[in-house]
Amino acid sequence: MELKNGHSVFWDLSVAASQEMRKISTTIYCTRQIYETIIKKTTKYKIEMSNFSLDERVRFKDFKRILELLKNNNLYPIFFVDEFSFIKSLMDRNTINSAFLHTIRQYTLDSEASFIFSGTYDIKQLLGDAKYGITGQLVNAIEHQVSEISEKASEELISVIDDKLSFTPEAVDQIQFLSGRIPYFIQIICKFCGYYAVENKRRTIGYPELERVIEILIGKVNSSDKSLVKKLPENVFQNNQFSPLDPKEVSVLITSLAHYNKDELYPRGVGFHELQKLWADRKLIAYRPKLADSINLLIAKKIIFQEEDEGLPVYKFTVDLFRRWWTVHHPDILGYFEDKLIIRSVQVSSSEDWEVIYEELQSIKGVIIQKMFEEVVLLFSELIEKTIYLLIDEYEYLFRYSFDNPNGFMRLRNFQCQQINTVERPSIF
Repeated sequence: MELKNGHSVFWDLSVAASQEMRKISTTIYCTRQIYETIIKKTTKYKIEMSNFSLDERVRFKDFKRILELLKNNNLYPIFFVDEFSFIKSLMDRNTINSAFLHTIRQYTLDSEASFIFSGTYDIKQLLGDAKYGITGQLVNAIEHQVSEISEKASEELISVIDDKLSFTPEAVDQIQFLSGRIPYFIQIICKFCGYYAVENKRRTIGYPELERVIEILIGKVNSSDKSLVKKLPENVFQNNQFSPLDPKEVSVLITSLAHYNKDELYPRGVGFHELQKLWADRKLIAYRPKLADSINLLIAKKIIFQEEDEGLPVYKFTVDLFRRWWTVHHPDILGYFEDKLIIRSVQVSSSEDWEVIYEELQSIKGVIIQKMFEEVVLLFSELIEKTIYLLIDEYEYLFRYSFDNPNGFMRLRNFQCQQINTVERPSIF
């Protein structure tokens, strides 16, 4: 069949998953969306719809009818399904099941449509999860990891509004370096540079202005209250540079790599032997056997890359903006690499005298102390892969002196009911 035209349709599963939909309503949502798109494009693509209509109550079988309509009009649809990992929550709620994917697969085999599923690196693990039965339904899918774009393409993206805001060659090179030539981070940097240029009445951004913006974005310096240039929140990097679901040793590795290049604008590569020595010196015994696996995972996700230095492999961050942001916000994990810990502007020094530490902690709110306590318990529970039993004597004093309010007890109760990868419950009180 000769295809005269093509049109793409975009589905975002996060939208479907965020709605409290009854069973099959997600597929109806998709069907209605393609139908509305066709209505808008009827004139442009000369679609003959005189004998076609949908009932007010749309059914998923209508999706097949729509595809046949497009095929009869010599049109081939391509569906872009974003946030594909949300299919887990849709399946968990029994909103859809694997039959939905089976139907989609059949449409592709019958050359009626094509589907592009996209999401974060986590969907790679999703495809192999037997619980969801997705692997067999996508057996004919072609996997492609999208990351950086070419140097030329990144220059074009940076200069897309050159008539209103231009960057000097040095600034362009630095944006490419900071972003790893990943469009998502290029756009973030350029957007805030645009805010900075408007606020400071500048037509050109050079290296000094760019560095000023970056220092604000990573949280190293504060901007004025009226400025739109603000510190980047954690979710900008979550699930693309780090994931809360990653094992603890992965976060320790990220901190270790950042540790060797603290305050450096142009970081050097860090060798495997340096990481081994650091972890040994800090007595991270439980993590050391997992170092190689953690490195391989970050390389596979393209969060770090490997190069050679005098014949030895060394590792660097792909997105240096992330390295600099992480260094500011995660300078250390629970005091692994420093003798001092900063908690909400309060400095706590390491000491063998607990009275000294106690005095330094007095100016910190109880809820912050409780959160630290929970993180420590979680850490050790994962390290030893056992539930930690905590005996609390004179229990009533917790309420009288320790908790700021009754919510503290609720947090304590909810905390011990958490589930982690290694054990069913991290602690019992």
